[in-house]
Amino acid sequence: MRFVVGIGLITGLLSSSCAALQLQQSQLFTAAVDLPEPEPIVSPVCPRSDWELLQGFETPQYFLALCQQGEMFYLVGYKKEPLALIVVAPAQVENDRITAEDGNKYSYEIRHGTLTVKRSGNIIVQEGIS
Repeated sequence: MRFVVGIGLITGLLSSSCAALQLQQSQLFTAAVDLPEPEPIVSPVCPRSDWELLQGFETPQYFLALCQQGEMFYLVGYKKEPLALIVVAPAQVENDRITAEDGNKYSYEIRHGTLTVKRSGNIIVQEGIS
């Protein structure tokens, strides 16, 4: 990724008769700066450095992470295309079942190798975990 950075230099002289700034010279210096492209997410990650990744999951459309901070569990989900964080919700873990609700009428369940997403009780996504 290339950015062009410009720095302007202006020198002036203050006129005693009208107390105005007169510009005598203006130059613009530019430099091209190469920055690395942001790395794509290729595996489940926790969004905070103080959260521990307990388990990661991947479906055809999503990356999911079960994260822990202290005694709290969180389900974190990322949509792959276009890449976007879709959920960070408190989670409950019971044996082989992980459930979470995000407060926007969405509920998430990971069970028996399947991710199920419901909105207002209706299934809107159901995908196998690879």
